[in-house]
Amino acid sequence: MTPPSETRNERAALRAAIDRADAELIKLLAERRRLGEALGALKAGEQTPVRDVEREQDVIARAVAAGGELGLDGGFVETLFQAIIDDSLRRQRAGLDARAGDRLLTEARVAYLGGPGSYSHFGVYSHYSGRYSGVAPVIKRDYAAIFAAVEAGEAEYGFIPI
Repeated sequence: MTPPSETRNERAALRAAIDRADAELIKLLAERRRLGEALGALKAGEQTPVRDVEREQDVIARAVAAGGELGLDGGFVETLFQAIIDDSLRRQRAGLDARAGDRLLTEARVAYLGGPGSYSHFGVYSHYSGRYSGVAPVIKRDYAAIFAAVEAGEAEYGFIPI
């Protein structure tokens, strides 16, 4: 039987190694975000769409294959990379939104269902918090009214739960 002090030392060493790996992951994620934002700026200059579904599928497929070669579960790798891609898309769109028009948009007018405290309310604030300094709610009672508000210019965005 291993003495308790040796087990504690081994546990501490493993945890320290995990902490170092986590720190490296964070650095790599920050670098990936920076590269994605640079790509978003390039797309804005070229006026090309933010989303490239074929590219996203290729990135995920490559990651799943590489992860599989290293013994990682494909579902885990796919979920992780989808989250990374979603973050990149949000950041790229935020950059495009900031460049929209001749003025810097500081408050988003967003039409959504329900009022304060609704799931849509929380979703809107969560989604737009990284893009704008605030949200001006345009509360509507049904989907048609949300679409009408955007079409009429009453809101810049419509937020619909799916």
